[in-house]
Amino acid sequence: LFEPVVSLNLLIALNAATSEHTWQGSNRRLFERAVTVAASVAKDAADRGYSFALISNAVAAYAGKWLSVPFGSSPAQFSLVLEALAMARPYVVAALTEVFRAERHSVPQGATVVLVTSVITPALAQEVAETRGRGYPLMVLYTGDGAPERDLPGVRVYHVGRALASLEEHEPV
Repeated sequence: LFEPVVSLNLLIALNAATSEHTWQGSNRRLFERAVTVAASVAKDAADRGYSFALISNAVAAYAGKWLSVPFGSSPAQFSLVLEALAMARPYVVAALTEVFRAERHSVPQGATVVLVTSVITPALAQEVAETRGRGYPLMVLYTGDGAPERDLPGVRVYHVGRALASLEEHEPV
């Protein structure tokens, strides 16, 4: 799935929101699907020897704030990301756009941003456009059911939700 990268730095941005508005609640199946995809991206980045990081607006069970694992390429980096994902809860503490803005200073120039999301809100679409405008290569791994709610001009959007849906049908409850 990966395009050629400008650098070997990869930011995994996990959107824990599964609906456009927080008052609509959280879909646990879509949340778990997004976490699975984020973990898979981290595994691939570790296998390729990339320096990678994770940010998410999911609440961390141990801290009550969003998830953030700084960039690293040590053999322990994959474990750190998996531990953070294991602590993620399907509740959003802030919009992912807020997390992007707060964590922007720690993202190296030229890093590839991989957005994992099951919903594309107008604010998130705007943040994607701004991130591209700042020169960051970006791809979206869409984990929702069906097609994304909005187009993201100039951004590769992979519909991984369809592939995972067939696997979920065969999973025991």
